[in-house]
Amino acid sequence: MATKNGNPFDVDFAKFFENFTAPKFDVPQFDVKAIAALQQSNIDAIGEVNQVASAGLKAIAARQTEMVQGAVEESTKAAGKLAAVKADDRFDASAKLAKTAFDTAVSNFQELAELAVKSQAQLAETLTSVYTKNVDGLQAAKPAAK
Repeated sequence: MATKNGNPFDVDFAKFFENFTAPKFDVPQFDVKAIAALQQSNIDAIGEVNQVASAGLKAIAARQTEMVQGAVEESTKAAGKLAAVKADDRFDASAKLAKTAFDTAVSNFQELAELAVKSQAQLAETLTSVYTKNVDGLQAAKPAAK
């Protein structure tokens, strides 16, 4: 059952809200420039971290290349030595060459692992530094206490 103005609740909402004032909230004001600077430092940090990671990967790849070149040279020398050995002594010579190759491979693996650990440590140090700067930046951007 509608009233003459078509409102089933028979309430004039315009009159109801004409004296209404919105509550004033005390919202803290952040330093927008400091936050923008912090975001710029985040972008710069991403570049710095990528450079550190890239340098570590390049060092590992360069060392692996050197190791492969050395292994090819050693294999060529070993094949020449093995060809010069009498047939009766080839088993012993092959075993000696295999042991040398295995020892070299283990040593190379350890060296690459150390390079990777060093690279990861540099990366962690960079990330920690960036995180610390960001926390300090957030502290600077927070609203002042009233």
